[in-house]
Amino acid sequence: MPLQKNQLLTLRIERLSSDGSGVAHSADGEAVFVPNTAPGDEARIKIVKDCGRYAFGILDQLLTPSPDRVEVDCPAAGPCGGCGLRHIRYEAECAAKTQFVRDAFARLGKLDVPVREVLAAPAADRYRNKVQLPVGTDENGHIVTGFFAGRSHRIVACADCRLQPEWMNQLAART
Repeated sequence: MPLQKNQLLTLRIERLSSDGSGVAHSADGEAVFVPNTAPGDEARIKIVKDCGRYAFGILDQLLTPSPDRVEVDCPAAGPCGGCGLRHIRYEAECAAKTQFVRDAFARLGKLDVPVREVLAAPAADRYRNKVQLPVGTDENGHIVTGFFAGRSHRIVACADCRLQPEWMNQLAART
């Protein structure tokens, strides 16, 4: 039976998709993509869109957290499109990124090639060496810098991105 919008399901997240959403399967085997979840999470999921062979859901209630889940340490992490894996341990993030590359070669390229493990940064914070920093105005006409919200051009203000070096945050604050 197809999933219905607003239906609540209890699912176990199996893996991450290439965009960082958790992937689970309904009792009928339909894939359900759920942002802000981690492999191993058991959660109540609310279906927001059913597309036939797959569906999209949102986290309604976390029942049993994954051992890889951590507290998100950035107030902009939810709406910001820059760090969609901030809710999992850095080691799990690196393993997931390695798997993303393996899956892309196998699924998209139909290639069976060896893929080396992601080379982890020395620390989970302040490791990025490139940033795109949109500048715009807020609803009151004040200049803001930050990051684009996922799949949009709406700027989410962020005074301290923990992924970029401190000097980049200080530079952005000078606007």
